[in-house]
Amino acid sequence: MSNTKRGGLVRFFIFKEGKKYIGLCLDLDIVEENVSLEALKASLSEAAVGYVETVINGDMSDRLLNKAIPKSYLRKYQAYLRCLERETFNKQSCPTFNGALISTASLPLHRNWTML
Repeated sequence: MSNTKRGGLVRFFIFKEGKKYIGLCLDLDIVEENVSLEALKASLSEAAVGYVETVINGDMSDRLLNKAIPKSYLRKYQAYLRCLERETFNKQSCPTFNGALISTASLPLHRNWTML
């Protein structure tokens, strides 16, 4: 996938770590944390919208819209996806990801941009 100022897609991955939630915008290298899941969702969404609007309104490079998250988080996301692919996804097989989620709400982000 390659995002441009004309359009694109951002994906979110949220998981609990200890007493806090960690939220990742997988396509824009945005990482946030909060003890409240709802507050985290709101701040992560706001950060993504602000970032994309800044790049578009500033006529900055499209490369800024395709930034990978840190490798440690990428490995955690990939491990979560592998757990989902298993037929027996449960707390015993993937205890680290109990309560993890990938945002599935499609919302307008900016022009032809979508949040997934």
